[in-house]
Amino acid sequence: MKKRLLKLCVILLFINFSLYSKNFLWEMKKQDKTIYLLGSVHVLRQDYYPLPQKIYEVLKKSSTLLVEADMSQSNPLKLMEFTLKKSQLQEGVEIKDVISKDCYKQLTEKFKEQGLNLEDFKNYKPWYIASMYVSMNLLKEGFSPNLGIDNHLIEKAKKEGKEIVELEGAVFQLNLLASMNKEENEEFLISTLNDESNSIESLKILLDLWKKGDNKKMEEMIFNFRKKNPKLKKLFYKLFDERNVNMSKKIIEFRNNNQGDIMVVTGAAHMLGENGIIELIKKAGYSSKQL
Repeated sequence: MKKRLLKLCVILLFINFSLYSKNFLWEMKKQDKTIYLLGSVHVLRQDYYPLPQKIYEVLKKSSTLLVEADMSQSNPLKLMEFTLKKSQLQEGVEIKDVISKDCYKQLTEKFKEQGLNLEDFKNYKPWYIASMYVSMNLLKEGFSPNLGIDNHLIEKAKKEGKEIVELEGAVFQLNLLASMNKEENEEFLISTLNDESNSIESLKILLDLWKKGDNKKMEEMIFNFRKKNPKLKKLFYKLFDERNVNMSKKIIEFRNNNQGDIMVVTGAAHMLGENGIIELIKKAGYSSKQL
């Protein structure tokens, strides 16, 4: 009886461990073709490194790394000029002139709460202020885009002499954000200021789910945010679903036209859901296995 109980405990322990031993990494196979998909977190802190060994192993055996954008492929000065051109309001126009009084009041209060100076951003468009609000709060806690998983793996790939291919590029992404209309701009700003998922605590929860490879719970969190903001339905379609389709097509096309396994790194949210990259590549005849 004791031996049976001991055996059962060992089995349960193994099952329990296996539930949390997955990475946010998938192996997609179709005949002799292999595509590795890794969901990234674009901002991270130094203490989250090194990443699980399996991720480095996959990078090592892949001939090419495909990413959303590789900032090192852009001219920094030209990119800065382009960002200013897309993010600044017309001369003589301030943020208070392009959003409602209620929204401006919320914006003022939130910046004050976080010890941020709104005066520095008064001549910028709402989408840019929303992005900077999140970025500055993350930076205060040591989270940086320079330490994001995609940037980390880009640097590793360069040292290993890998080819690095952009699926979109920084200019495309800036154009996408700048394409918001007046209503979307304001709604995007309001949702960013008020949503709890932008907090450090929520980010830490997402990172814990990422470490466990718990894609189901992460999917729940991400899609709850979309459900809570029905006014941004069209924008979310552009920011996620439409891009997922385009990136999936490029991934499959690249793999069909090139030799060797490839590793793809995009934001974790792009991997998830029925319109996510994993499901879209499965529809192209690939099997999937979480590693």
